Amino acid sequence: KRNNTPKTLIESFRYPRYGIGEISLRMGARIEAENRIFRRARVRTLLHDGSRIMAVLWEDEKGEIRCHEATHYLSSIPITEVVRGLDPPAPPEILAAAERLRFRSLVVVALFFDCPQVTETSWIYFPDPQIGFGRIHEPNNWSRDLVPEGRSCLVFEYFCTAGDEVWSLDDAALVERTLADLSRLDLHPRLPERVIDRCVVRLRNAYPIYEIGFKEPLGRIMRYIRNFSNLTLMGRYGTYKYINMDHSIEMGMKAAENLLGRRHDLLGVDADPAYLEGPPLDSAA
Repeated sequence: KRNNTPKTLIESFRYPRYGIGEISLRMGARIEAENRIFRRARVRTLLHDGSRIMAVLWEDEKGEIRCHEATHYLSSIPITEVVRGLDPPAPPEILAAAERLRFRSLVVVALFFDCPQVTETSWIYFPDPQIGFGRIHEPNNWSRDLVPEGRSCLVFEYFCTAGDEVWSLDDAALVERTLADLSRLDLHPRLPERVIDRCVVRLRNAYPIYEIGFKEPLGRIMRYIRNFSNLTLMGRYGTYKYINMDHSIEMGMKAAENLLGRRHDLLGVDADPAYLEGPPLDSAA
């Protein structure tokens, strides 16, 4: 009998003791043993000669523009920013194609409570237009070291567009809205009254939007980018693929191997149809 259980619906998984950021911190430590990482850097311009990227102009955390030259460039910034940052500019039809690709942004509200646990779940989704947030999770269910003893945390995710009404709300208003919706849910007795701290984070370009017809402008951009022999796109933002962290890490590792002579197809990293992040599996027996 065919197994129709999606791989995302697993009963258990491993999680870093002090949060998912541990993975990046460990990778960064290994890299910095022999190299340097520039943090809070924003790419401004990609200088090219039509077939190769010659240098990158980037802004450091002090606002100063710096120039970096390399033999190869691996990019995980949004593919649309790559196109808009090229100098000389990309052809008008490529710039127009970039305008047709959009990203969904994310606002995260974390509330901390004076109780050891609120739910027993990993994630809860809310497909309800009357509830502002679309998903919540409780990190302390994955690791008790993520919160102080006797405390708990709920993370509320608002799916939005940068610049819209939700994105533009100040932190206090977002927390107030979250508490109002939370009071309508029967998660835990008197939960809104037990808040002891809060935090709000805004993330641009969290999800590529698979609008009808998006493949045409994306394909046009990809074909154009292939003109640059020393530029590799990777990750969710860089390839405009709705992939998760595990796929992004795998893509980065294979991109590094390609620099050493391998010929991995990076766009085929998440080709396993049993890993459900898009259309549902065929239910036929």
